[in-house]
Parts: sequence; C-alpha cells; structure tokens
Amino acid sequence: MKLLIIVYKDNEALDIFMDKVKAENLAGFTIMPSQGVGRESKKKLGEFSIGNLSNLFSGDRISNATVFSVVEDDNLGRVLEILKEELSAIHEQGGGLYVVLPIDQFGGVD
Repeated sequence: MKLLIIVYKDNEALDIFMDKVKAENLAGFTIMPSQGVGRESKKKLGEFSIGNLSNLFSGDRISNATVFSVVEDDNLGRVLEILKEELSAIHEQGGGLYVVLPIDQFGGVD
C-alpha cells in the first residue's frame, strides 16, 4: 500500500481527478484546504529566527487543496496515469506537487 499526497491549486481539476479514480474503484480520498508559504519562506530564510516566526506566515499565501489517499499497490499505476491526465499543471512551477510514500501499517479503515 502507498500513501498518495497531492497539493494542487485547481479544485475543479482535482474534482475531475477524484471522480475518475472513484469511478474506477481505485481509491478514496480525504481533502483539506491548505495554503502554501514555500516561496515566502525561501525569501525570508536568511532573516529567520524564532522571534519572527509570525512574519514567515504574514506574506501572500497561495490557496490549494491537499488530498490524502491510501492506494493499493496494484492500483497505483492507474491512479498516477489519471493524475497526469487531469492534473497537468502539477508539472508547472507553482502548479502543485504529489508524493507517493510507502505505508508499513495503518488502521481505522475497513
């Protein structure tokens, strides 16, 4: 099993991606709104200290959605094919990102 995490800027495209994955019974999803501060933190990294941590988060933020999914190994290839078809901006600067991580153990889902 793998954990797929996607951070993406286009909620409409994410909905299409998730609908296609669910239609093929490949995986389910948990969705959370998120805001990126990566670009802002890189600019301020040189002046970073605990005392100005709040300044790190005071800049312009980018709204995204973060999606988590536990995907069976046999389904991962097809899920990533759909991701590449429907979330094409993920390969553009600032378009988003995805990561696939191994799962050694999990619980709470039947």
